[in-house]
Amino acid sequence: MLALAPALLACAIVAPVFADDLTVGDPAPPLALGAWLKGEPIDTFEKGNVYVVEFWATWCGPCIGGMPHLSELQRRYEDEVTIIGVNIWEREPAAVPAWMEREGDALMDYAVAMQEGTRMAETWMEPAGERGIPASFIVDRDSTIAWIGHPGSLDEPLASVVAGTWDIEAARSERERERAIERERRAAEERFRERASDELAAYRDAGSQEERVDAVDAILALDPPQEVALRYFDQGFTGSAFGLQDPGRAIRFVRAHKDLLRDSGAGYLFRYASMMLDIDVFDGVRDLGLIVELAERAYELDNDDPAVSSLCARAHMERAVALQREAVKHASDAERAGMREALSRYESATGASD
Repeated sequence: MLALAPALLACAIVAPVFADDLTVGDPAPPLALGAWLKGEPIDTFEKGNVYVVEFWATWCGPCIGGMPHLSELQRRYEDEVTIIGVNIWEREPAAVPAWMEREGDALMDYAVAMQEGTRMAETWMEPAGERGIPASFIVDRDSTIAWIGHPGSLDEPLASVVAGTWDIEAARSERERERAIERERRAAEERFRERASDELAAYRDAGSQEERVDAVDAILALDPPQEVALRYFDQGFTGSAFGLQDPGRAIRFVRAHKDLLRDSGAGYLFRYASMMLDIDVFDGVRDLGLIVELAERAYELDNDDPAVSSLCARAHMERAVALQREAVKHASDAERAGMREALSRYESATGASD
């Protein structure tokens, strides 16, 4: 499966940094739910039952994208698991019931409720250190938190909790390890923000797209932590290609930061290689060698994903056409006919023509 970037899997962080004093193995906090939007109201966790508490909002694209998966899980474990979708961090809470009638009811084949005021966010998400949505908590038959994570990764832990084979102590240790890494990541970002305060201010206060892209160059020159670097890299690339309509600058930007992309995961590599290969703004300036390099690295990292394999194949084919055209241009009279025949085959395979 394509290793997507975190930004593609979760909505923007909307909460401050929280203390991490709720974790796997702790008793589940009480439910504090207000209006029920779907399903029978649930006031408390009943011993002997398994629950999934999933936090979402109507503005969160990944939350909505994951709703069919949660519905499938609810149908699979119809008599063994109760999934509760809890709406939090909503910009217009009063508009949520209408959204449910219009879209949510068809997508969410499980119980759905609004939080009571802000209590669920305050007693679940904040103490667990969860800063983005969607986020899920599995509550086991003893009303204990068995797992915390992205709902896209629910399948394996939920199956084990239902089967009674889940190792909660191992899960707690893994959660603590992940949280320690997250705390260090946040600390590194804070140290960078202090070190790069002038450059970050220049980006924030930029009066034009040109100034903003220049500020990104200055920020990346300071070697920020990887996640910070990738966020600003995206701003520099898209700002150059689409804001400034300067695809050549965007390509030079990718060349200058290839090492960052090579270490970033298949999802990022796929994103930028496919944009440079497929989007019209790059017509006439494509660097097919660079695209092939990124696509091959994505394939190296995730060769089981058909989208990555297809991208890699298309990039090679497009480059083959370009190289063969050069071969025809420089061929001798004796060589040219054979070269043109090969070019015709390549062009036919890609749908390209002069």
